[in-house]
Amino acid sequence: MKKTNTLRLFFGLLLCSLYLSTALPARAQGVDGEWLPLKSLVYTAQTIYGERISIDSLVQAGKKVVIDFSGTYCGPCWQIHKRGTAERLWQKYGPEGTDELYFIWVEATGAKREAIEGKGNNTQGDWTNGGTIPYPIVSDAYMANALGVTITGIPKVVLLSAAGTYTEVQDILLISEEGVYNKSKECLSSQDAPVVRDLYIPSWGVTTDTPSEIQAYVGSVPPVTEYRWQVNGTDYATTHEPRLALTWPTTGEVELSLIAVNRNGASTPLSQRVQVRAAHQGAMQLPLQESFEADGLLGWSRADLDGDHVGWTSLAAELKRLNVSADQLSAKTMSRSGEDCLLSWSFYPTIFRGYTDLVGYPVQSNNWLISPVIKVPEAETEDTKLTLYARSFSKQFKRQDTLTILSVVAPIDPTVWESGSKLLLTTPVSYNWQKIEYDLSSLRGQEIQLILAHQTAGATGLLIDDLTIETTGHNATASPTTSDCRVTILDGVPYVESATPIEWRLYTPSGALQAEGLTPEGRHQLVTEAVSQGLYILSITTSAGDSHCYKLVLP
Repeated sequence: MKKTNTLRLFFGLLLCSLYLSTALPARAQGVDGEWLPLKSLVYTAQTIYGERISIDSLVQAGKKVVIDFSGTYCGPCWQIHKRGTAERLWQKYGPEGTDELYFIWVEATGAKREAIEGKGNNTQGDWTNGGTIPYPIVSDAYMANALGVTITGIPKVVLLSAAGTYTEVQDILLISEEGVYNKSKECLSSQDAPVVRDLYIPSWGVTTDTPSEIQAYVGSVPPVTEYRWQVNGTDYATTHEPRLALTWPTTGEVELSLIAVNRNGASTPLSQRVQVRAAHQGAMQLPLQESFEADGLLGWSRADLDGDHVGWTSLAAELKRLNVSADQLSAKTMSRSGEDCLLSWSFYPTIFRGYTDLVGYPVQSNNWLISPVIKVPEAETEDTKLTLYARSFSKQFKRQDTLTILSVVAPIDPTVWESGSKLLLTTPVSYNWQKIEYDLSSLRGQEIQLILAHQTAGATGLLIDDLTIETTGHNATASPTTSDCRVTILDGVPYVESATPIEWRLYTPSGALQAEGLTPEGRHQLVTEAVSQGLYILSITTSAGDSHCYKLVLP
């Protein structure tokens, strides 16, 4: 008997190794996104408690059927089981929830009930959780072949469609039940008309003279032949792509509606209210400071450039969405000051259990936060500075979030984002709060909009707090009044920007020389690593013979 169990364990480990070595490379080639044909949906399974389940009847009743083909000995299968995503899928979307999905766990080798209940040496544990598992548990070595699901390794979790096809969702189920539910929305048959699922409208709305791009998300098995757009019940445009450049001549609220058409007919119209505003409302008065109201910064806009529906939001709203209790984490403790701050995800979470267990979908983040129009004063005696504090959401990821700041002459054109934009700075952001400053005085006299861009992938999220844009008169620490040289401090590091080569020296207030150097034209960091923190005097001499002195406080 011991030898038999050893052989079973050996073949179990072999199957798991096949899953790791064979199935994963195949998915890397895109198999995970394909819908493959089934042999038949006509099959009746029997649970370990004797209940009978007709797959065809479930599908005919409109259910989206998810089947987890596993093995009692399989470690990767057990990993999915321990996360509880199948239970949550059943509770939210199964018969105990919205009744849209039906989940079945299948022991694909036909193991006995004792092994499923965690008895013996050929099992990872009790797959019934003491009989409390809500979804059906089946032991059937023939079910996959009868349905036409090819198994080269386990776990093999598949989603069945009424069109007689299936797709793999084990990687999605490992992360979140929400992902499987979203995938199930693709389960339309080849005989169905399209379904318009969503209309994505930029958060700044639509302007009276600049087109704003509206993106439609439509489900359809046959190709969509046309998209029919209406505004306020009147035909506006017909397109062959799921997007529309919309301009409306008057301000106020309008109703946008879309009907998609394929060979089987037209979809039910999906309507959404759209706010139309004046294209150019004048510059905001400085100082401009954060003011949270209705989930955002007053006067600021948010742009989801990558189209993944993940953009800037308030931290408080996100923690509420993740069901994070006050004793685990609060917006106040995550914010640098006050009760809230802004957050952009590059790893969109669906579950939060702690910094070491933040679960969700990795996204290629390219989310923009766009300022109101700012008139930078043109007086040479005034300097305008952007100041903010930034940090990464979590320290568990080795890769860093990145903040990029750009400017563009107002008003920004949402149809050609990068047109005319000027890169001001790009900086990695660590887990600890760091102060980021930028002197906007080089843009004197211009009406601009600033863009704070979270551009990263594989990290967690970027937090921004205490954002201020203000103008101050010259003082002992101000930048030079001449245009050929400028000094800024970023994260406590001094930088000098000059149109000509310069010679610089750093002194203590008592006159002791601490550091010196030569820099060519352009923007360069002053090498002051060996200098301790404190107050210093920076002396700069340009190649033209002009001299300037400034106070510097090095942290």
